[in-house]
Amino acid sequence: MAGSLFLFYAGSAFCSGSFAVLLAAVIFVYFCYWLYARSISSPFNSKFRRNPEPLITDKKIRDGVLKQGFATKKLPDELDAIVVGSGLGGLTTAAVMARMGKKVLVLEQHDQAGGCCHVFEEDGFEFDVGIHYVGEMVEGNINFEIIDQLTNGQLQWVKLDDDFDNVVLKKERIPIYTPEARWKKFLLEKFPSESEGINRFFLLKQKVLNHAYGFMLLKILPRRLANFLVSSGLINWITCFYRYNDMPLVETVQQLTSNPKLQAVFMYSFGDYGTPPGQCGFAMQAMLMDHFVSHGGYYPRGGASEIAFHMIPTIEAAGGRVLVRAPVSQILVNDAGHATGVRVKKGQDSFVDIFAAAVVSNAGVSVTFERLLPKQIAEKSGFLTPHKGVHPGYSCIQAFVGFEGTKAELGLPAHNIWYFPESYDIDKVAHDYLSLSAAEAAETTVPMMFLSFPSAKDPTYNERHPGRVATLEPIALKPCFAKARPRSLMLTDSYAV
Repeated sequence: MAGSLFLFYAGSAFCSGSFAVLLAAVIFVYFCYWLYARSISSPFNSKFRRNPEPLITDKKIRDGVLKQGFATKKLPDELDAIVVGSGLGGLTTAAVMARMGKKVLVLEQHDQAGGCCHVFEEDGFEFDVGIHYVGEMVEGNINFEIIDQLTNGQLQWVKLDDDFDNVVLKKERIPIYTPEARWKKFLLEKFPSESEGINRFFLLKQKVLNHAYGFMLLKILPRRLANFLVSSGLINWITCFYRYNDMPLVETVQQLTSNPKLQAVFMYSFGDYGTPPGQCGFAMQAMLMDHFVSHGGYYPRGGASEIAFHMIPTIEAAGGRVLVRAPVSQILVNDAGHATGVRVKKGQDSFVDIFAAAVVSNAGVSVTFERLLPKQIAEKSGFLTPHKGVHPGYSCIQAFVGFEGTKAELGLPAHNIWYFPESYDIDKVAHDYLSLSAAEAAETTVPMMFLSFPSAKDPTYNERHPGRVATLEPIALKPCFAKARPRSLMLTDSYAV
């Protein structure tokens, strides 16, 4: 691997030389598409956006949107599509279709909509379950503009502290700053003998971003064309992105610097995508870090459930519904193998069949192809025999902790903490811990943890939960606890936030 970085840099230059022809073709195709798109109504239009209205905190009103229970009398007539699952992917798909005038029914098996965007209350405390921070929520960024449009301008974002992430390595706190220039300056001052490696890291990260179009290219091309580009190797003549993603994160960082502490800083946030550094490519980490470092981290004003709360009305405006406590047991197909609807379990022994022109599953690949689709259809899809490099990700164990006192009283930060108390070699730490059996893990100190303070990130939290509450949510990747449950999760040392 000693010469791999040079080869990738050379490959990047080669790709840039051949890129001119491709760019001209892409511009031509885009121009044709632009002419076509102007002839149809766009789902993204400023006419849908309203000035933000006051935050709605009335629980009955919120439950009336997020917790609409399934009943046959609530089913819209003449559905255009059914979406299985109300996570952010399902709600976004349904909202975009609704903006195109489609009547969409979203079915959720949980008792409230939102997936990882939902919150729950316990003994006066409110906890989120998945949205701990989001990057690039600034006007003009495509991610912001999409969600701003689909929530009619009602979803507001609050910026976290400039040191949105803090890495704690053996009790030493190392902040991750925004903007990038500030973080780079800090690193050069913190590691003065590592200037060459730091500069090369930021240069390589930028090269990945310059070829990030390749990440989306295969997703928007027809499947047969995408398969041909991959199998023939032509994709690597069009974009160098996949070459960068074939560069193992650990090995790439080790080539950039021999300083183990700096290596850990470059790789610390692997928990955001749930794959240890030894098992992922450099491109994944580069894109993730740019996502946050470019503009910092953001949190929904009013809590994570605001996302679903403001997206559901967009679906309903086109005649659709989002119904919960609606477990889909089967995707229905006709003799030609085309999806025609879904079967919803109602009670112990009864089912309701619902039909639509299209069915979209947001339930995940495994659930969709192993449980929802008929076996003969699933086998033809190829997804029952996944690619050898594809396997289920690691799960997490999450605790929800409440404190008496406000953010100011407790001095809680509006940032996250990544805690590695034992070693700078965070890839080895992750590998060793995740290789343990359930029984072994139950007796082992947790060697890595993510700490989030939702109540400190949302300035409306104490308005909505006055007087006495603050929340902390520690999260850790975990080995499989399917057969044994740990008695406790042990932490080695305390750390003052």
